[in-house]
Amino acid sequence: MVIDSFSNFASYKPRENDGSRSTNRLLMQVSFAFLKIMDLYNKHDFIIVMDCIDDVAVLNTSSELPNLTTYQLKTKDNGLGDFPIKALANDQVFLKIYDHIEQIEGTVKEIYLITNIPLKLKKKIAKEEYIKFNNLDTEMQEIIKENMSKSKLFKKHGLSEKFVYSIVNMSVTSHREIVESKFMQFLIDRKIDMHITATNATCVTVLDILTKKQAKEFSKKDSMPLLIEKKGFSKKDFDKLLSDTESLETIDYQDIKDKYFPEMNLFKELKYSEALANMKSKCIEYPKILEEDHEKVTKFIIDKISKVTDRKQLITLMKEELFLELTTELSEIEKEVFCMNKIEYFLKKGGK
Repeated sequence: MVIDSFSNFASYKPRENDGSRSTNRLLMQVSFAFLKIMDLYNKHDFIIVMDCIDDVAVLNTSSELPNLTTYQLKTKDNGLGDFPIKALANDQVFLKIYDHIEQIEGTVKEIYLITNIPLKLKKKIAKEEYIKFNNLDTEMQEIIKENMSKSKLFKKHGLSEKFVYSIVNMSVTSHREIVESKFMQFLIDRKIDMHITATNATCVTVLDILTKKQAKEFSKKDSMPLLIEKKGFSKKDFDKLLSDTESLETIDYQDIKDKYFPEMNLFKELKYSEALANMKSKCIEYPKILEEDHEKVTKFIIDKISKVTDRKQLITLMKEELFLELTTELSEIEKEVFCMNKIEYFLKKGGK
C-alpha cells in the first residue's frame, strides 16, 4: 500500500482539531482543498487528506521519496483587516503546527500557515504568497519561536526551513466563485468536453465529497491507512469522477431515437427523454454508488460485443443478463439509457 512508503506514519498519532471552527471556515477549507487538487493535477499523483493531519494535507504519492505537505488555514469571513501575530501565538497556532516536526519530521516537506488577510505586528505586515518563516520580519520570528519553544524538540530543530507562510485571496463570499471559475478553466485547458449543467454538478459533487471527508469521524487509535481511507480523496478518484461524468455526455436524445428506436412514437420519445435527463442527474449525484455499474457495463460490452450483430441485440442481452446486477438507484428505463450511453462511449473510444 502506498501509505507504507511514508516514514514516520507507523507511529503517527493524529490529533483532533479542538479549536473553534465556524461553518464558513470549514467551507473555505473545502474550497482551498479543491483548488489544491486543480493546482497539483499536472504535477504528481496525490491524496488530499481532510481535517486529520491538519486542516488540509497533501500526500505526494508519485515521488521516489514520498512526502507530505500540510496546510493550517486561519481565515476571516469578510477577508478584511489583519491577523495580529501575537493573537495567533496566544492561540498556540505555531506550537500546534510544530506537531508535524515532532511526529513526522522525516516525511513532511513543507508546513504551511495560510491566511486570507495579512499577518501584522505593530506597523509591520506580512502578505506574501510564499515566504519561509525564517525570512519573516525578525520581531515576528521571535514571537513565533517563543510559541514553538514550548515543544520539547524545538532546541533540536529550531525554526525549521519547512515552515512557510502564504496569503490567499479568499473570503466567505468569494471562495465558491473562485472554485467554480477555476474548475471551468481547468476543463477548458484539458479539453474535457462537458455540458455546463454537468460541469456545475461535477463541481458540486467534488465539494460535497471533500465536505464529507472533512466531517468523517475517526479514532485516535485508527491506523494511518484507515485514516487515509476515511479522510482522503486521491487524484485517481478525481480522474475517475471526471471520466465517468464526461462519458455521460456521449449520448443525446437524437442518438437514442436514430440508433435504437427509429420508429419511436411521441409517448415513448417523452419517456426516453425524461430517462436520459434523470440518468445523467443521478450519475453525477451518486458517483460512488454508480462506480461499480460503470465497470460492470463496460466489462459486459467487452465480453459480448463480438457475439452480437447490432446495438439493439446488445441492449436486449443487457436487459436479460445484466440489469438485475445494476443499482436500484436507476429505474429500468434509466438503466437502459445508461447502457446505451456506455455502448456509444465504448464505440467512440475505439473499444478502450
